[in-house]
Amino acid sequence: MTGDDVAQEHDEARRQVVWIVVESALLLCILCGNTLTICAVVLGRRLARATSSQFVLSLAVSDLLVGLFLPYHMSFYWGNNLGASETACLLKFSCMVLAFCNSLFSLICISMDRYIYIMYPLHYTTRVTKRLAWTAIGLGWLYSMTIASVPLYWNNWATASSCELHEVMPVPFTMLILTPNFGLVWLAMFIVYWRIWREAASVRKRWGNHQGKPPDGKSIQVVLLVLGSFTVCWMPFFTVLVLQAVDGLHKCFSSTLYKGALALAMTNSGMNPLIYAWKNSEFMSAFTQLLRCRLPTTDPTRCGSIGQIALE
Repeated sequence: MTGDDVAQEHDEARRQVVWIVVESALLLCILCGNTLTICAVVLGRRLARATSSQFVLSLAVSDLLVGLFLPYHMSFYWGNNLGASETACLLKFSCMVLAFCNSLFSLICISMDRYIYIMYPLHYTTRVTKRLAWTAIGLGWLYSMTIASVPLYWNNWATASSCELHEVMPVPFTMLILTPNFGLVWLAMFIVYWRIWREAASVRKRWGNHQGKPPDGKSIQVVLLVLGSFTVCWMPFFTVLVLQAVDGLHKCFSSTLYKGALALAMTNSGMNPLIYAWKNSEFMSAFTQLLRCRLPTTDPTRCGSIGQIALE
């Protein structure tokens, strides 16, 4: 082994350590934030009665799965033993797709819940029932499990040279299943939150004219935070994913770029509790009580919809 080979191995080892540190920090944030969110809904009896909280609960479970999946993902950085196993490699992608797909589906459910709450406030309680919420959540998990099972029986393991997504998964899976999922979710969220923002701005303007005060920009900030964080976290990953699927272009992207884009996408699972729960006063109150080792006792008169934060 030459000196260059030794230096290259040392550089690779340092890079692996860096990624382990980065993903360990992500693991801590994801587990803590989403565990608190789940406990707030499950243990807070009054908060659990809010139909919209069920969508946040489903999102938190999906994001928690991302965190639980991280140690398994990090184990591939040490040696090639796991990467050489077909079952271990395919399970790596199947777990990732399951968590990410249901997280995306939950984001759509939350955005639609907000939309109905803002646009049809008088009909919200009759249109968005607990049964409807759990039916939508169940369909989301069923859909996600179906998509997650695809890598187990449709893959290029026989011809793959390494356990990398662009090597193992067929191009049609990336281009016709994964990418359209993201694109449709992004487009739907953009349209829904644009409508919510427009309605919120209209309400603020009318209220401001009656009170003699100009409308504030907090509702705009919330919409920008929701859509902006989703775009910033997910867009780079799917851009890299699509370009890697193009024949000949995958050689232009280093594994470092792919890992960085994937880590950024995982960051969204740590940010979701902040955006969808911690921005809501009821969840904040529940978190405070949980951290003080008390059961959450929220005010039932305020447990309406998570969509309220769009107007707060």
